[in-house]
Amino acid sequence: MAAVIFPVSIQQKVKDCIATIKTRLEIPLKNTLHWRKHCTRHEFRKYVTGEIAKLQGVTIIYVISDKKTMPQDHEKFYNWWIKDWK
Repeated sequence: MAAVIFPVSIQQKVKDCIATIKTRLEIPLKNTLHWRKHCTRHEFRKYVTGEIAKLQGVTIIYVISDKKTMPQDHEKFYNWWIKDWK
């Protein structure tokens, strides 16, 4: 799993960056950019990560888990922190 974190002050720059990426990859602007669905080729992934990396103030956090040991209830696994985070 990954999260892209950025200050609200650059929110429009992030939106503009994603819109540019979608246009270049011929993804309708109304659709959410999805890594597994839209970035299936290595050159697409390099392009997307390169464009996002150009933005100042963006942090990306990754969580790596062993799916073999994941609880049967995947929703609990993916959302366990939300109740404590608010």
